[in-house]
Amino acid sequence: MKVLLERFCWCLIFSSIAVVGCLPKDTRPPPESLLVTASASDAVLNGIASSATEDGWSISYDRLLICIGDVSLDGSNCSTYSEASYSRVLDMSTAGPQKVNESFALGQCDFGFGLVNPADDSLSGSGVSTSDVVFMRTAGTDKYAGPSGTSIFVQGHADRAGATKTFSWAFRQQLRFRDCRQSADPSSMHGVLLAENAASTLNLVVRGEALFQDNTDLSLAKLRFDPIAAADSVSGNDDGDVSLDELAAVPLASLASTGGYPASGSSAAAQTLEDYIYLSSFPAVLNFGDSGACTISIGRED
Repeated sequence: MKVLLERFCWCLIFSSIAVVGCLPKDTRPPPESLLVTASASDAVLNGIASSATEDGWSISYDRLLICIGDVSLDGSNCSTYSEASYSRVLDMSTAGPQKVNESFALGQCDFGFGLVNPADDSLSGSGVSTSDVVFMRTAGTDKYAGPSGTSIFVQGHADRAGATKTFSWAFRQQLRFRDCRQSADPSSMHGVLLAENAASTLNLVVRGEALFQDNTDLSLAKLRFDPIAAADSVSGNDDGDVSLDELAAVPLASLASTGGYPASGSSAAAQTLEDYIYLSSFPAVLNFGDSGACTISIGRED
């Protein structure tokens, strides 16, 4: 019996060697590794001072959870070795760049990524608990998505002259960012240029302050909280907490006198303040670099 077992083991070893020897050798040059990270803006980490808002409210973020992933590298001049299709749940109260995922490719590559609901194989960043992931994965519905999990959860409070308003908003819609370029200028470099046997990092910026901007054009945008506070204290139940449902009761046309919230461009379909924040502000929370731009579509990549 011992002799038979020894012969069987040697047969397995020689069979394994034979299989490996038959595999084709990869003659391609070594690729560049692209580490994709995400970092929070100063406003998310340190809050927004009252002097920075148009109406004197200071705004602080108690929690901002986000799920980012599905990085893609493609294009006719791009040689992809491996892509990172998984996602990661990040707590953006953590300072500094946090790893999203890593891919390997060569050439001039189009770059895309997703703002997604966590999947069962999503990873967790620093400070993210199991209960956080369960919360983000728990299906629910709103006017814009569902039943689905949560791609961004933001919780915080705003203060002015002794008054405090809290907010706790779950955004369920998933977004795909494609055709990313270095700046809003259409002629700027698209994607990333990856060289042989190199390593680089591309950072995505999470700008929580986008939720309080009254214009998608950053050169015109002002930070406001008055309309949001009034959604609770004037037209809502005045319990101190501003809900998305209360924002839905504020007609966008009633804010025209502020000079903000234009019903044009990406917000053309917006009828209420909730529409504006969800359809125009929410997509602007996640940015390609400090000043990059991408084409954004609704839904997760198949």
